[in-house]
Amino acid sequence: VAAPATSAPTGFAPLAAPGASGSPRRQQRSASVSLSAAPAMVQAVSDSVARLAERSGGFVQSSHVQLQCGGSSEATLALSLPSARLEAALAAIGRLAPVLDESRSLQDITGVFDAAHQRLADALAERGALLHALSRASTEAQIAGLRERLSRVRRTIAAQQSALRVVATQASTSEVEVSVIGNATASAEGLSLRRGLHDAGHVLLVGLIALLIAGAVLVPLSILLAVLFLARRMWLRQARERALGEL
Repeated sequence: VAAPATSAPTGFAPLAAPGASGSPRRQQRSASVSLSAAPAMVQAVSDSVARLAERSGGFVQSSHVQLQCGGSSEATLALSLPSARLEAALAAIGRLAPVLDESRSLQDITGVFDAAHQRLADALAERGALLHALSRASTEAQIAGLRERLSRVRRTIAAQQSALRVVATQASTSEVEVSVIGNATASAEGLSLRRGLHDAGHVLLVGLIALLIAGAVLVPLSILLAVLFLARRMWLRQARERALGEL
């Protein structure tokens, strides 16, 4: 049996030596955001958060929404988002509703990633050595022993590949927890704003009506004054003409 060349597993870059300059750092990032919304808007805001996660290339891992009439309403969503889009996604979430609290965390997992990659590389190297030994085995006992060891190594390789994928996913994906808290104050503030806008509109409407009424009064009055002014000028001219005629 010919021994195949040992290579790195498909989907993973060749492992750099630990501590080598230029070796990329692997970081696990997470964040949590608390939003404030009127109790009646908790469901709508949580739905917007879910749609935003999908547009960002992520998904909702879990969601819990509790709505109470006349009581406290809240929603909690656990999101999985691509780390490359985390900052943009957090900024977009912050525009959905007022932010009460926001926190972020970062953990360097380069050592964990390198260790998992090295264990996989070792298992692949062992498989290559066993295949080479199997190609040179001359007895049934040797062949049976080598095949048994190869079976164990193949299981080890599968387990190490799975472990490496988990670490790689942790480095490329961020976990984000979003809480939407029903805030009666936010509702009252919104109501006050609407009431203020309504009152301002009412005052403006009353002022406009007053101007129209004043205009309706002032326009005829101005015409009357103009007629009186012209009549006085005509009377003064006629009086001058009569006085000159008498001379």
